[in-house]
Amino acid sequence: MRPVLLVKYGELALKGQNRPYFEKTLADNIRQAISDVCGDCLRVVRVHGRIVVEPFHEEGQKARRNKAAQNGVGPEEAASQSDRKALRRAADALRRVFGVVEMSLAYSVAADMTEIIRAAIMAAEEAREELTGEAREEFTGEEFKAGRRVPGVIPSDVPAHDEPVRAITFKVTTRRADKDFPLDSPTINAVLGREILCNVDGLSVDVHNPDFVVTVEVRREGAFVYYKSVKGPGGLPVGVSGKGLLLLSGGIDSPVAGWMGMKRGLVMEAVHFDSFPLTSERSREKVFDLCKVLSRWQVPIPVVLHLVSFADIQKTIWKGGFEELRVTVMRRAMLQISNLIAQRTGAQALITGESLGQVASQTLESVDVINRASTLPVLRPLIGFDKTEIVALAKEIGTFPVSIRPYEDCCSIFVPRHPATRPSLDSVLAVEKRLNLGPLIFEALERVSTYSFASV
Repeated sequence: MRPVLLVKYGELALKGQNRPYFEKTLADNIRQAISDVCGDCLRVVRVHGRIVVEPFHEEGQKARRNKAAQNGVGPEEAASQSDRKALRRAADALRRVFGVVEMSLAYSVAADMTEIIRAAIMAAEEAREELTGEAREEFTGEEFKAGRRVPGVIPSDVPAHDEPVRAITFKVTTRRADKDFPLDSPTINAVLGREILCNVDGLSVDVHNPDFVVTVEVRREGAFVYYKSVKGPGGLPVGVSGKGLLLLSGGIDSPVAGWMGMKRGLVMEAVHFDSFPLTSERSREKVFDLCKVLSRWQVPIPVVLHLVSFADIQKTIWKGGFEELRVTVMRRAMLQISNLIAQRTGAQALITGESLGQVASQTLESVDVINRASTLPVLRPLIGFDKTEIVALAKEIGTFPVSIRPYEDCCSIFVPRHPATRPSLDSVLAVEKRLNLGPLIFEALERVSTYSFASV
């Protein structure tokens, strides 16, 4: 019996003949993500329907076990403690690996009832200890018996070691992938439930609303037993859907759109339209920091940023008049430059942070006119989101604190008082012909600076 990290995925299992490619990509991404955590003591193994991160006792791991043994811990216990610490660090790293739906710190045992029973009892003991520790903090002694909940307060006349009165409840769930196993799932559940009740104090069965669930997966290669799972980000592994080019401003929306593109398997590069000296260098640093945050979600591939000097184009648009069409013309110029950068980098689509109706340039009519400047598909992952939903997701993925730094970007300067919400393509083309932005666009393209941000 040994601890492992059992990694589960979702829609990858539905990919038919392409499934091995998706699974291999996910396994490779997991392998890269944990390499900095404990590359010499963990390895990644694919089994049917699951990916397993398991201890791999090379010299580095042996040294850690020997050190623990010197501190009075037995060799087997030292190995288990060291393995579990490494697996917990791996689980933390995999919270940012797309394609991972759920992770469970499990016991891996032979497909034998004696071994499964032993693992189930150990899992139940760990769950009880974990829940009892929480119960002691919040429900103790007379306060608990009287039904009064006083978090963190233990009456002076009640010993701190008093056990909670209420029994902790559990149930057992079995998934029997190996149909040749001699016992069926209901029988396994009954046997394990009885053994847990006989060997672990303070538990009772509740199949409807238990405090914890002991889960058993019986497979041909062995069995996995666990009681707790941690959610992953889901989606598809980065790299299986091609490459996208994100139009990255310094605001809240576009980093979230890039994250959502990554979640669908895109390798994301970014282009930022830098208005320096019309904006400060801190505005540029803000974009660099956003790329660093996004890079944590794109292991093992760095986020590449293309920085475009855009100030001359903006000043030309501003001086040309036609105030109500200023934003539309600027956005079309951005798409034209992005298309040319995409040709260089092999990106197959552009990604923007637009949300339908949020601002004047994001009405359906504006989106249509702006779209016509691009020969590539323009993906808008946030098109149906409202601002509250976008902000919540930005906070969850870690970009929000950077996005709200009070530094202007190219989209927040030269904003007209009354921008057109229903521009016509003919009027926009007439303005562009008069402005003659072509030479400035190609000049900006020649001055692009490129940066790479690896995961930190």
